[in-house]
Amino acid sequence: MEDLPVGSIPYQSAVNENTVSLCKILKNKGYSTMALHMYFASGWNREYAYPWLGFDEMHFYDEYEDENIEFFRAYPSDKVSYEKVIELYEQDENDKKFIFNVTMQDHGGYTFKCSEDITINMNGDYPLTEQYLTTLHNSDAALEVLISYFQQIQEPTVILLFGDHQPAIEQEFLEELYGKKIEDLSLEEKQREYIMPFMIWANYDIEESLKK
Repeated sequence: MEDLPVGSIPYQSAVNENTVSLCKILKNKGYSTMALHMYFASGWNREYAYPWLGFDEMHFYDEYEDENIEFFRAYPSDKVSYEKVIELYEQDENDKKFIFNVTMQDHGGYTFKCSEDITINMNGDYPLTEQYLTTLHNSDAALEVLISYFQQIQEPTVILLFGDHQPAIEQEFLEELYGKKIEDLSLEEKQREYIMPFMIWANYDIEESLKK
């Protein structure tokens, strides 16, 4: 979003049939290209944006809503989402597969009731943050299932995991962590809000490096 206007929605305003994408690059190298999103196809124009990005196959919650799938809070669980990834992997006979999966389980708002919520022992009361951390804890368990599956697969496989935006949790929680008001943060501290953490896992040895 760095080079786009404030409030813009790239899938609706910046993506078209001429858009260059990683999906198209892999497609030209012989990969099957599949997109999975366990929510509605109409969200953020995905039903049109995904083909423009080069995906030949798309699967949305609309396709599975008649199934008795597992929900976590108000959304299909990450466990279900990863199970669908495995299904797509097993059904496609191509040796080269690119599967782009957007999960929903951890999405806000964080006002639903969860069993076994994680609790925070701090000065303030932060129910939104506690529910967000609860969803992450549950996501970790689902990710273990996905990784355990691909550990048994001989075909070289890479899993890249990343988030697309920060959670909408209490500002007071962040201020307690920082030890200062949000408006008192330095430029360097504010810039950290725009760093995207990611995780890469592979079922074979890959070169590891960290560049700053």
